[in-house]
Amino acid sequence: MFGLSLFVLAAHVEGQSALPQWTNPQYVGDGWWQSVVADRAGTVHVAWYGVAPDGNDTLVYAEKPLNGEFTKPLDVIYIDSTGVTVRNAIDVTSTGTLIAAYRSNNEHFVAKAPASNADNARSWQVVRSLSTTGYYLNLIVDNKDIIHEVSAADVILSDTASVKYEEMRCTICIDLIYKQSRDGGQTWSEPINLTQTPLSTSIKPDIWQGKSGRIYVNWDEDTQATVGQKQTYDVRFAYSEDEGKTWSSQIILDGGNFNDRGPIQLAMTELFDGSLMAVWRYSGLSDESIYYQTSDDIGKTWTEPEPIPYLYARSSNDTPFDDYDLITDRTGVVYFFGTGVSAIST
Repeated sequence: MFGLSLFVLAAHVEGQSALPQWTNPQYVGDGWWQSVVADRAGTVHVAWYGVAPDGNDTLVYAEKPLNGEFTKPLDVIYIDSTGVTVRNAIDVTSTGTLIAAYRSNNEHFVAKAPASNADNARSWQVVRSLSTTGYYLNLIVDNKDIIHEVSAADVILSDTASVKYEEMRCTICIDLIYKQSRDGGQTWSEPINLTQTPLSTSIKPDIWQGKSGRIYVNWDEDTQATVGQKQTYDVRFAYSEDEGKTWSSQIILDGGNFNDRGPIQLAMTELFDGSLMAVWRYSGLSDESIYYQTSDDIGKTWTEPEPIPYLYARSSNDTPFDDYDLITDRTGVVYFFGTGVSAIST
């Protein structure tokens, strides 16, 4: 398993007016597929895919109280499988309940635990199954305690679709499906297809709410090219200003529109002034930096990409399924959580 590192961004950063200052990496634990959230008390909660001593998959949890240190990682949910990635997402309600969505084999579940006692495995309870088949998934709890969930699903073409199956350029074409729950995860709304891109695949979704109240979904888009076709990459996002009822058009970040590489592993957050920050890295082997950009106009224009100091991306050949997380806490500090290395590979 690979080490996970947590980075902190100085709280005084405001939009595009100043370059942020990053702390040195802090090692948290061994694992993969991380998620992170900060609660109202200032405690940072992190979870990731780990492996139990018997080799089976687990959901691992640790927390960092305000002005404290990270607790020892703990296996809080045991999965009766081996080598099936426990993709996961966590968030916290206004009443202090941690909500987790996670993958167990090929099924998606929702679980919960009191945030004040989440470092005790006995506190975690499975609420219900979300779907019997699934791959990527993500989840948030908004400022009204509505749970919003997005997951990846195979593209299913209608009889009137303009694209035929044989015209699809991706080996497995995937769309992102959104739904919500207003009763703590017991029941869920009808699904909405957010991406509708039958000629490419939409993967690694993040869903989050900014201080503005907007709900955002961001993701990676690629063609998963077969033999004889060029694989292309970009990263995208859309947002809702009415609690997920309707959504904006897709906004694309192309990383400079280079022929030999494109941005992947997008993570985003809203800063305290309402501007956006985006973090991503390039596909391929020619550039191992991890970059960030900011936007003051909901993604219409962006600053030039700047590399995050002290950290470099692992080879995209080694990490085709990796993703990053980015959040802003209640004091304005931005946390970046992801896998990486402290020196460029040679």
